[in-house]
Amino acid sequence: LLETGMTHAAGAERLTAPPRTDASKEVSIYAGYTLKEIDAMLQTRGLAGEGEFLRAAAAVAEERGLPFAEGWFLGGTYALPREGDAALSLALIMQDALNDALRPYLALLEEMELSLADIVIIASMIQRETNKVAQMPIIAGVIHNRLRSGMPLGIDATLRYGLGVWDRPLTEQELSSDHPYNTRRKPGMPPGGVGSTSPAALDAAF
Repeated sequence: LLETGMTHAAGAERLTAPPRTDASKEVSIYAGYTLKEIDAMLQTRGLAGEGEFLRAAAAVAEERGLPFAEGWFLGGTYALPREGDAALSLALIMQDALNDALRPYLALLEEMELSLADIVIIASMIQRETNKVAQMPIIAGVIHNRLRSGMPLGIDATLRYGLGVWDRPLTEQELSSDHPYNTRRKPGMPPGGVGSTSPAALDAAF
């Protein structure tokens, strides 16, 4: 069954997912998926109730002292335990995976004027701008250059995330608004990430 208003990715997930059995709870989280999209996907798969992953991600972020939740969870394919809280298990596994992906780069932070949270946001923005690995370093270079020069980043994906608008063109009023995620108007970083990241996006951000 497909619901009206499903994203293409959610529809593809529904159509290609194997029948759920008690023996397998493997889930694929597309890089770029927001926490809300992951929550909806788990609900569609019958693995969790509405809002359970959002609450789990918020709880993990708070417990681990993260400044925000969005962006701190790595996309990928994960095997969940057969029993227990699937939403919390997935949040923990995805956050652990992000930490593992970050670890080889941490020494680079000493040479940068950016925090780890900044890097996570940058990687999140890169991922929302493209899924093509070859383009990621180019986008990263643009972001870093604009940050150094104090220019607005001009990434519409941040405003789309803030407004929850992905399926239509942004209006002139929206593009000129003072929304905190409007990186066309506000110089510097948005308040948080705009979706899950991939190892390639993290690599490009660093």
